Parts: sequence; C-alpha cells; structure tokens
Amino acid sequence: MIFAIYYPSIIAREEQRLLHIFGAAYQRYLQGVPRFFPSFSQFQEPQTWNASPVLFRKHVINDTIFIWLAAVLELIEALREAGTVPHLLNLW
Repeated sequence: MIFAIYYPSIIAREEQRLLHIFGAAYQRYLQGVPRFFPSFSQFQEPQTWNASPVLFRKHVINDTIFIWLAAVLELIEALREAGTVPHLLNLW
C-alpha cells in the first residue's frame, strides 16, 4: 500500500531527471513504453540475432554446471532424508 502511494512521485522525479539528461530521445521512449506494466502487444522480435559463439558456449556450460550441481544437492538431500547417506556435515 505504501509503495502505491509513494512510488509514483519517485517515478515522476526520475522521469524529469532523465528528460533533462537525454531530452527528445527520452521523450520518444516515454511515448512508446508503458510506465508500470509491460505491453506484450508492442513486443517486437528482431529478424536476426548476433551472438558470440564463445560467449554462448560459456553460458551454456555455466548453466549446465549449475543445473547439475542443483540436481546433485537435491539427490544428496533425498539420500540423507532416506537414511542412506549419513549426516556428516550440515550446511543448511
């Protein structure tokens, strides 16, 4: 409730500051972008994407490691709860 009362004034001040800094470019942005809730009808997908294969591969590897780590931790937790693996170290 407090957020709904207080935040619009913060947004108005921030918009004025950005208008002062960026001028007409920010005015065009304000006209095309909703203030609070996204407008999915205005969403546009580009025809092509430019990507770095090296960065893409690094991110895929990092994401895969994260998912496997989460799966291993869940497996350890399930085995501990089942009494199969002893409680040698309590991390949580």
